[in-house]
Amino acid sequence: SSLGFLLFPLLGVIIPFIIWIFRKDKTEKINNVGRDIFNFQLSWSILALGLYLFFAGRAFYRIQQAGDISPSITGNPAIVFGIFGFLYVCNLIMIVINTMRIMSGKETRYVPVIRFFR
Repeated sequence: SSLGFLLFPLLGVIIPFIIWIFRKDKTEKINNVGRDIFNFQLSWSILALGLYLFFAGRAFYRIQQAGDISPSITGNPAIVFGIFGFLYVCNLIMIVINTMRIMSGKETRYVPVIRFFR
């Protein structure tokens, strides 16, 4: 369910949330894992949205100052795509690691995370 972020960033939040809501009463372990996944994906989405708004605001400001929309005005696209690529890879790695931990019966650890739901 967490891999939904690959299609659209908010799907990584929406799909785990829906699954967690419908299955959280089954066992305590499902409740804890679902809550951890949801908190991590929500934290990741907020970070990605914040960075997007930062880069978009920076580009908008520079366009207003320069009066044109040349590629050099918006910054280096390789850096911007590199940062977002790094975020996606980190998210994917956390999902894979924690999936393997769940399969081996260990507790999940998603870091960094903001605990919206405890």
